[in-house]
Amino acid sequence: FPVTISLYLSGNSDVTVRQNATDSSGFTAVIGNYGGDVTIRATGAGGSSLIRSAASVRGSAVLVQYSSGGVPQWIAHIEGTNVNVILFDIQCAVDNKIVVYGSFFLLGVPISTITIFDSAGSATTITSNRRSLFVAVFNQDGTFDWCGKIRNTSTSTSLLGWNIATDSSRVYLSGASSLSSSVIADDNSGGFISFNCQNTINKRTAFVVSY
Repeated sequence: FPVTISLYLSGNSDVTVRQNATDSSGFTAVIGNYGGDVTIRATGAGGSSLIRSAASVRGSAVLVQYSSGGVPQWIAHIEGTNVNVILFDIQCAVDNKIVVYGSFFLLGVPISTITIFDSAGSATTITSNRRSLFVAVFNQDGTFDWCGKIRNTSTSTSLLGWNIATDSSRVYLSGASSLSSSVIADDNSGGFISFNCQNTINKRTAFVVSY
């Protein structure tokens, strides 16, 4: 039977719902974006709802999971301290973990910081000194698992993400870098790999990063 689920924000912002994904248990996760200080209300079947307050000077992102019957289970959100945060894609992995990817950057800001608040309210801060993409993984109950980021060494170079995909053990992010720069992929434990993108004007170099 059809179930209607909704996201509402009270405050000085509207929510933009971007993508959703359903895991093997029938749970559906939804991502969206908003800006400003808000109260997030996720509503579902039978008028059930969850509420979370969130504060952000700039653009932020929200992640909500609903049961197979349309009842909201939990809310997580990602705030940009001094940058805009945008979520672009979401996938449910084989083990029912939720994988999202997004970007954070603001022109003229040398150090970018975002904070991930999971379903339990625990905070994880990510900092980068360049334009960055990130992959964040949540457990099925909405608690934070791990996060990786992809950055470049040039503030004049656009770093674009395209899609994420998962298999039984890995997460893959495809993207591209414009102009020439070094791209650095950081993992959850402080390790990293780097590779060079050698481009001419108006050209891009595509890449795939696996975690």
